[in-house]
Amino acid sequence: MAFFKFTPEWHFLNSHPNGIFYLKYSIEGMSNNSNRKAKRFKYAKNGNKVEIEKLLDERVDIINVRDENGFTALMYASDKGYTDTVKLLVEKGADINFQHREEGYTALTLASQEGHTEIVRLLVDAEAKLDIQEINGFTALIYASSYGHTEIVEILIQKGAKLDIQDINFYDTALIRASYRGHTEIVRLLLEKGADINLKNKDGKTAIDLAEDPEIKKMLLKAKEERNERSGQEHAFGYEKMTGQSAKPGSGPTNFPKLAGIKRPRGSRKRRASRRKGTRRVAY
Repeated sequence: MAFFKFTPEWHFLNSHPNGIFYLKYSIEGMSNNSNRKAKRFKYAKNGNKVEIEKLLDERVDIINVRDENGFTALMYASDKGYTDTVKLLVEKGADINFQHREEGYTALTLASQEGHTEIVRLLVDAEAKLDIQEINGFTALIYASSYGHTEIVEILIQKGAKLDIQDINFYDTALIRASYRGHTEIVRLLLEKGADINLKNKDGKTAIDLAEDPEIKKMLLKAKEERNERSGQEHAFGYEKMTGQSAKPGSGPTNFPKLAGIKRPRGSRKRRASRRKGTRRVAY
């Protein structure tokens, strides 16, 4: 039975007119009699797609191997924006949720950071996990919100990305980052979908505190006011349902009598009794 030791090196020629990228992949095949063989693979994004498919058909097991820097082919292609290569690698079975062994990058977080919309769409359609956090706690949504990639934010939200994840270092959310970086449309999108306005970062600052753009600050304050108003209405409804009394118009949650002090109707709690060694126990 042959044992293979993989030692990959990845090289990109960014200046190539076709966006071609090369993988120089050396495989040292070691069998029981210590015979060794080496083979080099070259992949091209646009220049030689047939050859890529042929090589992957021959050795599909190389598709998820990380290079010496911890990256896979899919990570590199997603980061550089090579859409055709990403599509091919996904079709051939590349693990879309593979993470960088130290930093925790995924193909999706890299594409989201760099603003490669079509690649993000490809990955989420292939059911990439949306909320994987890198070592710093960043998700694809936090990256896209930070760098102003509105369409990517929209795609991620539509697919169900969690809105209020906080990063590890600063406790920033997507809304906090979009607010202080001045990305108005992204702030609007996040608010429409219910992102938490009141979450604080490590310094105790909210999105409202950090927003410098007057339009964004106004938008955040208005959203907070509307939510507080809705919350007051919901509290009033609960009070009326519990007591049968009408709440005063315009009363906020803090003006209502404490519900703890209101007598509950008889029979609202079931009493269960048990006897053990002559001692009566009552549980509620």
